This record gives sequence, structure tokens and C-alpha cells, in this order.
Amino acid sequence: MYPLLLSFGFGGSIVGIFYAILNTIYTYIKNKLVCSIKIQDHDETFKWLSKYMKDKGFIKEDAALKANIKEDDEPWWEAIFKGAHKKKPIVEYKPGPGDHFIKFKGRTLWINCHEGETMITGHDRVPTNPQEINIMAYGTDTSIIKQFIEESVVHCM
Repeated sequence: MYPLLLSFGFGGSIVGIFYAILNTIYTYIKNKLVCSIKIQDHDETFKWLSKYMKDKGFIKEDAALKANIKEDDEPWWEAIFKGAHKKKPIVEYKPGPGDHFIKFKGRTLWINCHEGETMITGHDRVPTNPQEINIMAYGTDTSIIKQFIEESVVHCM
């Protein structure tokens, strides 16, 4: 029985080393071919980027949209006095999870919208879905991605 357990241990070590070497090579090649920037949902840039992509028509697939009720930027006490609760809510459509390819200033950008699993967080135990947008471009220069983000911020100001 001991030689069998010993052989499993060596085999697992060899497979682990082989995987680590291949993963290092893959990461090195990927870093030379593709550059990317990730934006988390708790950042204001995430909201501006989502709105910009929808307003400019970059996301044309209707199957990849996510609907939310539009939130007002004003405090809740001002909304009560204006009678906002009596009006019909406005539905806002934003890019949903999935891969989107867009053309921006002659370059192709690959936008991956990812929605994580539901987590219960905070003191109030509110369920949340963490989201992130990963913007990728071919090459090692991130300037086109930075221009895209800057243009989305300017559009939403």
C-alpha cells in the first residue's frame, strides 16, 4: 500500500509542476498580446461606462441587456416633496453579462461584462451581485482603453 501512496504523491507533484510551467508560459504570452483594465461595480466609473456604452449604441444586442429602475441623484427627502413616488418609474437598460466587441477610434475593444454569484453582505444582510467590466485590446498599449474610459466620463458629466 505504501508504494501506491508514494507514487500518487510523486505523480501529483509532477502534474503540479507541469501545470505551473504551462500557466507561466500562457500568462507571459497573454500579457504580450492583450492589455486590459478591470472596473469593479462599486466604482463610479462602472456606472458611467455602462451608461456610455448604452447611450452610444455600442451594445446593439438586445439579448445582452439588463433592466433596472433608474435611480434619482437627489436625496430621498427632496423626492418625497416633489411627489416622485406618484410618477411612473423610468426603466433604464444597461449592458448585461457577456462578451461585446466594439470599434472605438478604429481599434477593436473586447468588453467582458461579468456578474458574480449572489453574496449576502453588510450589516443589513442585503443580497448583492458583484459585477465587473473587463476592457481588453490587442497589444500592450492601454492608451486606447484609457481614452474610452475618459470619453465615457466626459459623456456622463
